Amino acid sequence: MTFLSGANPDLIGQPLAIRLVNLNIVDALFPSSDLEVDFDKVRLSAVPVPVPPLLPWLALALGGLFAGARRPSS
Repeated sequence: MTFLSGANPDLIGQPLAIRLVNLNIVDALFPSSDLEVDFDKVRLSAVPVPVPPLLPWLALALGGLFAGARRPSS
């Protein structure tokens, strides 16, 4: 499973963690099976996503367009 958060996640400032939970729910198709849950190769990695190099230029260009459109004409 992969989880990607936005720029301002709800729990910002909290420690990054993984919670593995066994809800002890019996499968109706296999009622006599054990309630054992095995987790294998669980990893947690936080990787910042770089800003595309074009994005700052695009923001600057759009800002210039909006600034030019707001000037009163003489």
